[in-house]
Amino acid sequence: NKNGDNRSVFDFFDLEYKPYLISVTALIHSPMKLYVWNQNKTKVLFGSDDSEQVKNVVKFETNIRWTELYKLAPVPNKPLLRTWKITDYNNVMNENPYF
Repeated sequence: NKNGDNRSVFDFFDLEYKPYLISVTALIHSPMKLYVWNQNKTKVLFGSDDSEQVKNVVKFETNIRWTELYKLAPVPNKPLLRTWKITDYNNVMNENPYF
């Protein structure tokens, strides 16, 4: 155990050990709008209020065990075994130049 590394070959027996990260980035078209008005609602400061659909780039991530690699897609009538988190929205984490 050099430098505080406490990994073991027996870690795969632990149900909470999830070493694999799956990341999905998707372009989502949505009719829902997000826009910010000024205080007296006379001007839109961010976003738009037209009828065009919004396109957002959203990044989802989840951690899984090696035994879950074959169960990536949900099956009808079966519960979802993992939680997906939104980790980035419109590339904000990478300092999107448009914002």
